[in-house]
Amino acid sequence: MASTLITLSVFLGLVCLIAVVSSAGDECSGTANYVLSFYGLWKRNRHPSTDLPISAHFSPLVGCSHGSDYVMWRNGEMASAGVELVAETGGTTTLKAEINAQITAKKAWKLILPGGSQLGPEAKRTGINVQVTSNFSKVSIITMLAPSSDWFIGIDSVDLCDNGTWRESMNDTMLPPWDAGTAEGTSFSLSNTDTNPQVNISQITNNTAGAFNGPNPIPSLGEFRFVKTDEPAEPTESSVGKVSFNFAVLTSAASMLALLF
Repeated sequence: MASTLITLSVFLGLVCLIAVVSSAGDECSGTANYVLSFYGLWKRNRHPSTDLPISAHFSPLVGCSHGSDYVMWRNGEMASAGVELVAETGGTTTLKAEINAQITAKKAWKLILPGGSQLGPEAKRTGINVQVTSNFSKVSIITMLAPSSDWFIGIDSVDLCDNGTWRESMNDTMLPPWDAGTAEGTSFSLSNTDTNPQVNISQITNNTAGAFNGPNPIPSLGEFRFVKTDEPAEPTESSVGKVSFNFAVLTSAASMLALLF
């Protein structure tokens, strides 16, 4: 009886191990390349209750492809010094340094910094190259909503891997305004005092006091559209190692089961 229970326990353990290994197959393999386009939708006819400033614009885009261990920005969390600089001035230098440090630490993969000058409120920017891998399948990007105290729009950890398959396309069509929580001010002005102490990033809604306050929900201020290119994906060292490891584990499990039964 005791030996039967031991055998059953070993068998159940192996089943669990096989299930865990199999679940790793949900990750996409190799690398994938995308072309990203940004469309500005900050229009007076879309935001009739908003005091659209004459000098309205978006700052240069900045972001990266990364893994689950790195959060560039997120609702309810403190803005980093790099995110603060983008949200307050549009400057990308500090955030670029932060991202490069994450790349060195193997928590991010590729910097997304297409360069160029500021973008008009209805500008279109296309042809931005984005590369992701099995371990770094998420993309985060921000751009300042200017002029403002510390407002921005962006995407947080959009995953281009869908249940083990690279998405052919991905559109994020709802980009609301966000408050970085680092400077005071409720109007489109750059002259504002620091928020002391700093507070968490929060979404600006039509119920928020200030420029966006109004009777109706705030329409999207822009869109990000990803389209996968036809370039062949190349296996990465980590994905090759994972496949070999999975095969070895499954082979060992099969051998042990054969001995037990």
